[in-house]
Amino acid sequence: MDGIRWLVAIMLVGCGPAVSSADSTGGGDGGGASTAADTPGEVTSGGGTTTDDSAEASGVGVSGEGSTGRPFGTTGDPSGMCPEAIDGLTQLWCGEVDPEGPIAADDDWVYFKTLQDGIGRVPVQGGDVEVIVASAGDVVDLLRHGDNLFWTSFEDGTLGRVGVLDGSPELLADGLYKPAAVAVIEDAAFVTQYGDPYPLLRIALDTGAQSTVYDAVDYGGSIFAWEGRLYFNTSANNGNNQTPLVVGDAAGGRLQTIVTGRWSPNDLEAVDVDPGRAVLWWARYQVEGSGIMQTRLVPGEDDTREVFATPNQPVCVATTAERVYWTEWDNPRKIVRSVTREGEDPQQHLEDEDAGRVVTTRRGVVFPTDGVLLRIDGS
Repeated sequence: MDGIRWLVAIMLVGCGPAVSSADSTGGGDGGGASTAADTPGEVTSGGGTTTDDSAEASGVGVSGEGSTGRPFGTTGDPSGMCPEAIDGLTQLWCGEVDPEGPIAADDDWVYFKTLQDGIGRVPVQGGDVEVIVASAGDVVDLLRHGDNLFWTSFEDGTLGRVGVLDGSPELLADGLYKPAAVAVIEDAAFVTQYGDPYPLLRIALDTGAQSTVYDAVDYGGSIFAWEGRLYFNTSANNGNNQTPLVVGDAAGGRLQTIVTGRWSPNDLEAVDVDPGRAVLWWARYQVEGSGIMQTRLVPGEDDTREVFATPNQPVCVATTAERVYWTEWDNPRKIVRSVTREGEDPQQHLEDEDAGRVVTTRRGVVFPTDGVLLRIDGS
């Protein structure tokens, strides 16, 4: 993996979007109507979806959790062999997974970007791959919400969704400017655009109608919804200046700053919300003073603390009931580590140039490397 590409990816939104190149351009001017695709298996607009039942669209998976020396279960022609087993890690599936791409999960599936710019999924316990979107473009964010998986495509300037039950892909919006991340509240999606300045948009899920929630947002990055509110970060000077994490609402109400001053990240690198504890976990990526952070989601208060000072720059974070996991960058190495929620018992799980984002599943924490999805044993 190219170090420059990884750096650009984490400077965007860390565990959310990842840009494919340093000079990527958006797919539109910040607004526009959807257009239908004519190719079976491609995304279509306005609810008129099509699916492709061919072998390439459905995937050619390989079962056998934890086995090694198996042929690749690829999204196209089989080639190569799975890597050898690594102590403390279980192979869920090996094939053409993009280690730079986003990753998401629900109770049953792990979702990921394929090397063919599609979206695949694998059972959380390991098994066969299924490609649910044959061609989604330069996918930089995945969000599992309700009965759908949402995605944004950075270079193509699009927002899409696919039903996880019926596998029907749909283009919700195109003509967006570098859509970085997506959140959903009730009947609308909210999308940040990575430009100077571009509005934070509301996109109706039934009609695709677009409206501005917050105007002139500089380099919108991560966004997530919690209890009907929108939490998102911005950056200035082409994403190089520290800026706060702010909270607003779906109606465009007054913005409040949640993370300020010396705690401000270059960008909010990653978010992982534990609703039961009303806590935001995030990774502070800085040349000096990087760390795993915790912020109480109490409007009007700035209650942030450092849980663990990381040896290198952390780029994404995921939590379980007992521990916090992250991937950190020490060019060209990527290292997957964890500590307890109290910042104790640090452990290193893998050092690999292609280690990707971490995500929590009911079976443990999962992350991709080059050609394989791995689960951390005991997580």
